[in-house]
This record gives sequence, C-alpha cells and structure tokens, in this order.
Amino acid sequence: MQSLAFWRRGAASDNFSTLPTHVPFNDERQEEIHRRPTMTAGVSFAGGCCCCCLCSIIVLLVVVYFVLLNYLTNLAVDEMLIIDEDKVMEFCESGLTPPNMTANIWWPGCGETGSMAALNDTCTLPCYRGEILQSMDAQRQEMGWKKVSYKSRVAEDIQTIELAGWWLPANRSGAPRIVIQHGFQANSNKFRPQLMAGMLRALGYSVLLNNLRDHCYSQRSEAHIYEWGHAYPYDVLGALDFARNDPDGVLGGPVPDEKVGLLGISKGAFLTQITFGMEASLPAAWVDAPPFTADAVFRNGAKKKFKELGLPDFVFALTIDQVWSRVQAAAIAKGVNLTEHMPEEMLPLGPDTRRPLTMVQNKDDTTVPESNNEEYLALLRTLPEKYNVSNWLVEGMCHGDDHCVDHLRAYDEYLYRLCAFWRGAFGQSADDCPAASP
Repeated sequence: MQSLAFWRRGAASDNFSTLPTHVPFNDERQEEIHRRPTMTAGVSFAGGCCCCCLCSIIVLLVVVYFVLLNYLTNLAVDEMLIIDEDKVMEFCESGLTPPNMTANIWWPGCGETGSMAALNDTCTLPCYRGEILQSMDAQRQEMGWKKVSYKSRVAEDIQTIELAGWWLPANRSGAPRIVIQHGFQANSNKFRPQLMAGMLRALGYSVLLNNLRDHCYSQRSEAHIYEWGHAYPYDVLGALDFARNDPDGVLGGPVPDEKVGLLGISKGAFLTQITFGMEASLPAAWVDAPPFTADAVFRNGAKKKFKELGLPDFVFALTIDQVWSRVQAAAIAKGVNLTEHMPEEMLPLGPDTRRPLTMVQNKDDTTVPESNNEEYLALLRTLPEKYNVSNWLVEGMCHGDDHCVDHLRAYDEYLYRLCAFWRGAFGQSADDCPAASP
C-alpha cells in the first residue's frame, strides 16, 4: 500500500494538475493530452483493485469474527449451561451409602481405591494424613444415616422440585443442624461435602447434605441446565425448611430456626451468600471460596479456555462481552435468569443483627480467584450493622488442586475454626474445641 500510494503521488505530480491553460492546442500538445488519460485510467484501475482488496479483507475479517464468536458461544453454553450428567451423577448410581462412601469415592492423591486400607499416608501425604479418612470411615460405621427427600421452597415462576440428600445425625438428640451445599458440577457424594460433613459431625452437629435440582438424587427440572441465582436459592431454602421443620418426622422433630446453620462450598458458597441475605432467620453462615457473580465465574473460566485454545488476549477482549450476552440469552430461552438474586443484591437485604459470617479464601485458587473475596469484603464493609465478618485467607495446594481443599490440606486448623465459629453461632461454649494443630 505504501509503494502504491507513493507511485500514485509521483504520477500526480507529472504536470496533470499544473497544465497552463494558455498553452495552445497544437497537434503535438493535443497528442500528448490524448496519451495522458490512458495513464490516468491505469492509476484508477490500480486504485479500484486496492479498494476491492481492502473490502474483501474487511468482509473476511467480519466473517471470521462471527464464525469465531459462534464457536466460542457454543463452547461457553456447553460449559456454563449444559449439565454434564457424568459429573453431577458421579458416585450417585452405584449404590453407595455413608458406611461405604469413604472407601469408594475419589480422594486427592489417592483417586478411587475401593479400599480403606489403600487410603493411607502413601497416597495422602504430603497434603493430608491418611488417618483423617480412617477416622471419618469409623464414624460412618458407628453413626446413623438416612436418605431423605423434601421439596424446594415454593416461589412464583420457579418450578418446585423434589430434592434429596443425606441426613447424617449427631450422636445426641437435639443437636444443632447444619445444611451443607455442594458446588458446581458436584453433588452430596463427592469428597468436599463428604469430608465437611464428617468434620461437623465430629464436632457434635447433625448434617443435611443437600443436592441441587438436576444433581444426584434430586429431581430433574424442566429447564435442566446449570442455574446460578435463579431457582437454586429456593433449593437451599427448601433444605433449610426441611432441616428446621422435619415435616415427615424423620429427623427427630423440629428445631428452632436459630439452631439450623448453612455452609456452602464454591458455587454452594455463592448460593449460601444469596440465601443468607434472603433468609433473616438464618443465624450464621460459613462459605468456602464463593464466587461473587455468575459473570465472574464465566469470565475466569473463559480466559483459561481461551489460553488452552491458543487464542491471543485481544480475541478475549473482543468477544467476551458478546459471548456472555449470548449465554444469558440461551438461559433465558430456557426460562432461567442467570443473574437473578445475585449476592450483591441479596446481602444488603439482611437484618441489622450482625449475624456471623466466615469466608475462607485460598490465595492460590485459580477457579475462584482472590479477587472475588476482595469484592465481597468491599461490599460487606458497607454493611457493618448486618454482618460480623471473619475472613480467613490461606494458601497452598493439595496434590495439584488449589480449590476448596483447605479443609483437607489444613484439616486441624480448619476443624478448630469450624468449632469456634459454630459454637459461637449456636450459643455454645468453645472450651471443648480441638487443638488447631495435631
């Protein structure tokens, strides 16, 4: 283009625009003028070719952009909305029950061994001690359990679903109850909620392990996509209602609202934050690595996916807003509003009672980065009359995993903090809490 422009500038200076008007039109001059339009036509033809080429390149770039946009949208919809049955149903269709659960699910460093004898320091170290799993299994052999079902809380324009999960009672009647909510692509039978349930039971609490709609034992919904703030909070609220009221008489009777707490892991922590704002009678909440928005989860996951595909950063910047808009539109087409009931909208609705809230965040987490925790802290600083916030920052990995593994990696300190928090939330003495180190 530079050489063509240079060539055209040179041609234009060859007396085309500076011909004196007084020069007589003799035969020689007339012949020269007749020759010049031929050169002008050549220049115009070259310019036309240049314009055509430029237009073709622009059209090609537009086509490539939309092809790429459609490809990325399909990937995003698949990851963000389409339920992966293998993941949400993992360990749910093989007849597992609490007594044989520990030996037959996947554990960091060990995988699926099918044997308690194989879950030892050989595969657990250096992240955690094998005795943690051995103790958990012994607890399961001695204490009761029951698979229970219950309804999601009824709400306008939200499908009411038959939910199901595990009731794991404490070894004493009248114990406070804690509902545990699993995370994205997880369920009640995976290691994160299973370990958390074992820890809370060791502290003397009864546990309800809830499954969201379309997960594990819970009913399939009409939308049958991953939801975020739309219907899922009503699944959590339904679990709380069941744990409080015991409508079927299978939990040992109803207990006061102030004796039922909520704990969430990852996306379950996100839902816990939402529910905490919605439910004024909930006494306390513990959240481990909660995302701040559905959008934040999407963008973080998309950025990693773009890198896997070898796409440069400018492609991410150019397409990400459009892709997210299309993902939202795909969800709306299924009757699901992904951004309804976000934590930043729900938490300010809580009562002015300074309810205790503990947040756990691993600085090394690449699934829910620390920036999410910082956004929560910024929001909660504006609500000092509503929440008494404790923020526990940790760091470290467990056999290559950096997301919601600290209750395994830092088991003793995590157990101590759980104890101190819930003892205070339920008005109990913390004198019997275990030491923070082995």
